[in-house]
Amino acid sequence: MFATRTSFVLVLALTVARAQSPAPAAPVQAPTALSGTAAPDSPKAPTPPADTTYAKEPYVFELLQQKFRFEADGRYQRDLTFRVRIQSESAVHDLGLLVQQFASAFESLDVVYARVRKPDGTIIETPPSDVQELDSAVSREAPMYTDEREKHVAIKSLSVGDVLEVSFHWNVHDAMAPITFGWIAITREPAFAERDDRDRRPARATGKIALHRSKADHS
Repeated sequence: MFATRTSFVLVLALTVARAQSPAPAAPVQAPTALSGTAAPDSPKAPTPPADTTYAKEPYVFELLQQKFRFEADGRYQRDLTFRVRIQSESAVHDLGLLVQQFASAFESLDVVYARVRKPDGTIIETPPSDVQELDSAVSREAPMYTDEREKHVAIKSLSVGDVLEVSFHWNVHDAMAPITFGWIAITREPAFAERDDRDRRPARATGKIALHRSKADHS
């Protein structure tokens, strides 16, 4: 009788404890965006800083490419192509008139193209009629000693923020001597984003090309 009463009291106590214990809290759900309502903006990644590597340069060559093709008898062709970004008024002054020399007795020079690419994508071509062929300063002083001539290209509508694209082609149609390639000198080297100097020679060629560079001076 005592054991039965004790069991009944224990069961009753457990039942009362369950009745008084609080119900488990419902899980909290994240608010969802209603149809037609924009969800709150997620954190955005910081914008990377602009490249300022060449920001202080008056102009920057984005591309400078020279190609040579040599023949076994000494004739050769040379192509010079460059793309330069104009960043100052001094660059407009320096590159607004391009002058290239050639020896008229045994080579020719052609302006393949000269154009200005504006920031909005507009392209302005410099027509062939704006290219002048003149005697060089040396030939004017001593015409009996040289046949050097110059082509002057007056670039149209060049201003700060533009990209200048130019291509020249030299053709040495009469070789001075078999397998004579000469040498090339670059006396001023500004900032370059991309550069390519290459030559193609016949298998039997033994000539050498020396490419001389010096540090840029923008002062």
